Amino acid sequence: MVGMPARSAPWPVEKSEEARLDLLARCATSRFARVRAAAATDWLLPADIAAVLAGDRNPMVRRWLAGRCRHPDVLRQLAEQPARGVGKALAANSCTPPDVLERLHVKPHHLARSWNATGPMLARLLDGADHATRLALAEHCETPPETLAELARSDAERDVIRAACAHRALPVAVMWDLLPSSAGPPL
Repeated sequence: MVGMPARSAPWPVEKSEEARLDLLARCATSRFARVRAAAATDWLLPADIAAVLAGDRNPMVRRWLAGRCRHPDVLRQLAEQPARGVGKALAANSCTPPDVLERLHVKPHHLARSWNATGPMLARLLDGADHATRLALAEHCETPPETLAELARSDAERDVIRAACAHRALPVAVMWDLLPSSAGPPL
């Protein structure tokens, strides 16, 4: 958009309050959901975002905000009043607080793709994980090497083994164990 700063650039300090209020007014009157969501994500305060959400029932705005917003309080608010696709977007957002992820009612493979799938959440996902969850964990860049080795050894599905072997953190010795016996030892 012409006249708006780059997405990552904050508003200049000398006109921040005036610019913020002007942007809030434009967000409230914009006909385009993405303009409202983009403006709310990058340049407005959490209280302003809450005001935009209160006046806007468009599920696309909520989904877009859930995937891009960095304010924990706004993400908590979005989790309490979900629209279609908001749970998946919250699970994929790296800024979603762990307490929100714990309360989400989404399929486990969406949580496995989350950047926050570590520690207790990782253990919970591994308990009784279905194929889609195991595959998502094997593809996830933050999955620890020992978990990758466990996934690769315990899963007979080739795509899970392939995803685990493609992961740079998987130890070479584990990769050799996964190869068919006809491949022979490394030279």
